Amino acid sequence: MGNQGYLFDDIEIFSPRKKKTKAEFYDYESFVKKFTDAPKTTDDCYTPRDVYEEVLNYVNTICPLNGKKIIRPFYPGGDYKNCEYPDDGVVIDNPPFSILSGIIEFYVGEGVKFFLFSPALICTHKADICTAVVANADIVYTNGAVVKTNFVTNLLSADILLITAPELKTSLERLKPRKARLLKNAYPKNVLGVAEMHQLVNGGERFVVKRSEARLTRHLDGLPKDLFGKHLLVSDQKAEEFAAAKARADAAKARADAAKARADAAKAIVIELSERERGIVKELSAKQEEARG
Repeated sequence: MGNQGYLFDDIEIFSPRKKKTKAEFYDYESFVKKFTDAPKTTDDCYTPRDVYEEVLNYVNTICPLNGKKIIRPFYPGGDYKNCEYPDDGVVIDNPPFSILSGIIEFYVGEGVKFFLFSPALICTHKADICTAVVANADIVYTNGAVVKTNFVTNLLSADILLITAPELKTSLERLKPRKARLLKNAYPKNVLGVAEMHQLVNGGERFVVKRSEARLTRHLDGLPKDLFGKHLLVSDQKAEEFAAAKARADAAKARADAAKARADAAKAIVIELSERERGIVKELSAKQEEARG
């Protein structure tokens, strides 16, 4: 069952059994399907096939995979510590997030090559011994959980602490189900609704519409459906008055937003580097300057 229709014909994908036993091939997706009714925790986030293939594509760009064995030891009941890892193997899998740090330490200690899924904010927890790959991708896993995901690996040069992967984010988020985009009607300037009045209120504008200046309506001849709530069909003069009021309201709101941003910045607690930390920065800067020649 080694041929699962993946994009790389020469790659074998299998789950290793315990040491001293023969590795067997199987259909990973069918195997985990029976666990989909289990409690939905971050450790139950099994990987959809299309997501996994996009990750394989990316890994292949940083480390050619042809001729290598792709290992997936993280399945329900699997024991990654007592698995057989061939010399030409690479673990590309989505491990239980709760024990990710221990998994990384084990693989680095055993010399096992890996590219693992990671919750976004903890991908640097073990960046002292591997590389954090920042994709910032919202992945929809098979249990329906949407998890912001990064990755960790030891396939890159050991001197690389962190790397961003915008191309991986793009390819993964193309797989997300797209919500239907509802088209918004653009009404003539003479049609005003409560939503437009909200904009004036938010900008501090007082606006008065007299009965002689408007008619209430829920229907426009050019619309197949009624309007949501009664709107005002106003005179040209009142429409111009509204446009001027809205411009003032928008300007006032922009000023208020800028003032709030300045106030928030002024209230922020400023953290200074310690003498020890400044010494580290000075040392790093000197090394980089020396490397540039």
